Amino acid sequence: MEIFPLFHKFEVIFQEFTFKFYITLPIMRQIKIFLEICITFILLLPLGFSFAQEEHPEYELNKIKFLGNEHFSSSVLADIIISKETPSCISKELYKIYYKLGRKPSLFDSLLVSIDLNSLRLFYKDNGFFESRMSSSFFLDKEDHLAELNFSIYEGPRFTIRSYKINGIGSLPEEILSKLQDCKLDSGDYFSKTQLNEKNIALVNCLKDNGYMLAKTDIPRVDIDTLADCVDVAITVETGSRYIVDNLKIDKKGPGKDYVDDELIRRIADIKSLNYYSAYEKQRAQVRLYRTNLFSSVLISEVLKDTMNYHVPLTVSANIEALEELSPELILNNVDNSFNFGVGAVFSHKNFLGNARNFTFSGNIAVQDFFRKDVISNLHKFFNADNPINGFFDLRAALEQPYFFEEPISNKIEAYWTINKKEEYKSSSVGTKLSFDFELPKYVYLSSFRLFYSIDGSQYDFQESYIEKLFKDKWNIEVDSAKNILQKLKEKNNLQLQNNWELTSIIGTDIFINKTDDLIFPTKGYNLSFTVEEANILPYLLNKIGIGTEPKSQFYRVITSFSVFPSIYRSPLSAFGIKLKSGYLQAYAGDKSIVPLNKRFTAGGSNSVRGWSARGLKPKDKLDYNPIMQAIQSGNDISDHLIRGIPVGGTFLLEGSFESRNRIVDKFGMASFIDFGNAWEGYKEVSFNSFAVAAGFGLRYYSSFAPFRLDFGFQIIDPEDKRDLITRYAKKILRDNVTIHFGIGESF
Repeated sequence: MEIFPLFHKFEVIFQEFTFKFYITLPIMRQIKIFLEICITFILLLPLGFSFAQEEHPEYELNKIKFLGNEHFSSSVLADIIISKETPSCISKELYKIYYKLGRKPSLFDSLLVSIDLNSLRLFYKDNGFFESRMSSSFFLDKEDHLAELNFSIYEGPRFTIRSYKINGIGSLPEEILSKLQDCKLDSGDYFSKTQLNEKNIALVNCLKDNGYMLAKTDIPRVDIDTLADCVDVAITVETGSRYIVDNLKIDKKGPGKDYVDDELIRRIADIKSLNYYSAYEKQRAQVRLYRTNLFSSVLISEVLKDTMNYHVPLTVSANIEALEELSPELILNNVDNSFNFGVGAVFSHKNFLGNARNFTFSGNIAVQDFFRKDVISNLHKFFNADNPINGFFDLRAALEQPYFFEEPISNKIEAYWTINKKEEYKSSSVGTKLSFDFELPKYVYLSSFRLFYSIDGSQYDFQESYIEKLFKDKWNIEVDSAKNILQKLKEKNNLQLQNNWELTSIIGTDIFINKTDDLIFPTKGYNLSFTVEEANILPYLLNKIGIGTEPKSQFYRVITSFSVFPSIYRSPLSAFGIKLKSGYLQAYAGDKSIVPLNKRFTAGGSNSVRGWSARGLKPKDKLDYNPIMQAIQSGNDISDHLIRGIPVGGTFLLEGSFESRNRIVDKFGMASFIDFGNAWEGYKEVSFNSFAVAAGFGLRYYSSFAPFRLDFGFQIIDPEDKRDLITRYAKKILRDNVTIHFGIGESF
């Protein structure tokens, strides 16, 4: 019976009718009605079979088309409606394996069409198209069970703002009225509900930042003039009273509450009593407190019940954990354009000697460029002297405090010892660094500003295997002969591959400007960053007054980076980015060829030209055979010759990227990119033919704090190999064709 639902319904109806009529009607009339019901039932029976066979057929929504839309792309409109196109076959198959890897098929539901039409109407009206009209149609392919949904749109004129009026602010002081002028929409601008809401939020925030703690607005009134294609906007504000901060109460909890004074918390928060209430100052005080790392949670709130005579007290509710911690550390980061993987340990005292000073002592060891093809297979040789793995060991102590000379300037002094192994050399560095992070005012173009000063002593020990390879490749010296040359160097005490300790004094600044809409997945806006460093001016001046020795060289270094995200997709799920980065190093005094190796520029790596491994692009070597041999024969040190001639980096860098980022489903996404760039020994060596170009694709997982990415880069143009792409790739296996990079955070 269940396979014929309509037949079952007729049967029930038939039984009910016959039962009732048999009781209430005469016999002849009962027979007549019974026959009529039987005939009707027989005639409708085939129809019941037909409905039973075709009830609720399912159609996949194969295509959604928008017709007539000019101001908004189809991708933007598709994000607004509930109906969605069915995913690709790959996505559907992945969904069968695990539901988070793909998407299930999207079925056509005619009941959703009216909801989608209403959503489109509201969207167009919210953007000033008050006379827009739209309709829908659909086509069902009964053979393949596919559906196509079409939306026809007439946008009509876009209305502009004729006037914008704020009611209820007539009694405000003149200085506040002038600030509120920036919270208005300008006459002549297109109407946008989103921008109107943003201005209203800015209006309320402006009032709350100037004492009007309980300020609020009602729903804006929008009068539409269809003859003039414009609107008049009016909003009414309830400012309430103007409040003054009375005092700052402290509510401490947690195991460390007895070790942090109330006065210290007030000093760090820096909220002045008897000043007008400011929501911005309250929020900035919370940031100051969080940055000390003293608190696992902290919240500043108003105590409305204790408000008297428009004086409102504030309460800091803080949870203070144990002040001393010893914790292991897993190193996963991108430094020097390479993915670093390692382990370490950190000891911290969060209130060292009081006044919220944070002391840390840490040690870590890590492998650089972890996904390079020869790293994993040689991981067991990491501690061997002749290992082919790049890595570093770092030991450092740091002391950080949240203020400087009673000003909220975060400052940090640290001392470090670092051993860094590269393909060409092993460097040892011992130094100290002092930095100042300035708290910027609310309305300022910069996002962050930092000054720093460092003194670094470095020594470079060139790898014997690398020198042997240079002798062999450059001058065709046999491997045995190259080893004999190095053996001569070892036999003479005054000959070495290790240079003397060099002291470098650097004064610099970091400036960062962020004008994007999102830190993790920006879709519009831009970023700007500048790093400027000057080396050895201070030792030079001290030497002039008889203190210390004159530095071998003086130089400056400038690094600039610009990233822009044009809204070409007009969708929050897709982004297109363009990056341009340059670096310039100039020695302006002393021996201009003796510049610290760790300050020179290289290209290639996970945040650079991704067809090459980290530091894979650098200038050609400039070693001269005769001076090297003469130094060996005369027993002189050749380390300066090596520093001058070995291609460990250049003095000019230029690189860029074009990248398309697209979220596929949930937290998973893909990217495609084109990178270009190189490093040269001076800007005069830059030429069109010397640029390296790479292209590739990547996978993304967007976690709550940062995206994880896996990129596959292919060398398209190799400046060192002029053969065409097909010839080069035909003679390589797939493993040699692709460079794999793993990274945390986007490449730019």
